[in-house]
Amino acid sequence: MKQKSLIDYITTLPTGLANYINSFNCDSTEDLRAQLLKVQDWENNYNPKEHHDFDWVKHTIFSFVRLYESGNLKRIQKEAWYNSRVWSLIDTIFDDIETLHVIRGEAANAASIRRKNIDRVIGSKDTITRALTGYKCDLIVREEKADHEYADEYAVGETAVHNLSTKTIEEKGIKLPKVMKDMLDKLVISTQNETNNLSVFGIQTAGLSITLLAADRPTSYLTRITKVKDLSIASNVSHFTGSILPLIVLVWQLKQQILKVKNQVCSFQKGNYPKDSSGWLNTCLNHENVIVVPATSTSTEYLNKKRKHKA
Repeated sequence: MKQKSLIDYITTLPTGLANYINSFNCDSTEDLRAQLLKVQDWENNYNPKEHHDFDWVKHTIFSFVRLYESGNLKRIQKEAWYNSRVWSLIDTIFDDIETLHVIRGEAANAASIRRKNIDRVIGSKDTITRALTGYKCDLIVREEKADHEYADEYAVGETAVHNLSTKTIEEKGIKLPKVMKDMLDKLVISTQNETNNLSVFGIQTAGLSITLLAADRPTSYLTRITKVKDLSIASNVSHFTGSILPLIVLVWQLKQQILKVKNQVCSFQKGNYPKDSSGWLNTCLNHENVIVVPATSTSTEYLNKKRKHKA
């Protein structure tokens, strides 16, 4: 079984976009502002569908220039501050995708809710058990659908302040993998066991550090969690090129991978209902045996009064 690596999650950057990102290969806020002031050809005839990523790069770099000028990156901040001021580039990269929605602020994971309540039935003697809530996460990249429909999820994220804190280690090693497995299980069901090139992603941010995780299904009975990449943001603008530009590329690559998986799921679903043949109507009610990895094991072990590990 081949272990996946960063190269498996790389899409070639368009030449124009790569050149534009590289134009910000600077080591001072003065040089960066001078480059930002240059009017680009795409700005004269802006088309959101064609030029969104260029515009996203420009505004992301402008945001970091202001952070460096203020000196705020050299001070420890609150978790909410990092979400709104530093890691907002993850939210805004999807602004041109109408069918995807980025949710912030302890949102319940739909895939985990589905797994936890799949065996919930009316009790014969006892009162029916309460519906269980899925893991609440700091970030979820979810399909845009009405509230009463199930929406597939493609990425989940957690935020912390310190990179090596107990909270960060638990989220990266336990919480995110469990949620990612639930999300991947649901995508496997949506594609009726078609697992090739099917992945979901986890994003752990801690202060100025980010870790990108990926979950895939190399076999029908195994969910594999891979650490794709670790990056850190330098607190000094002199290291802008080596920290901010790779971060921009990493987030752009994340978007491409999510779109690739989303398009694969949509393509598979459309392929089951061909317009040129009505034969599928004779089999559309047949039961499909979908192979799903056994549910994540449960645990009632309390680590402290506020937090516990329970699937």
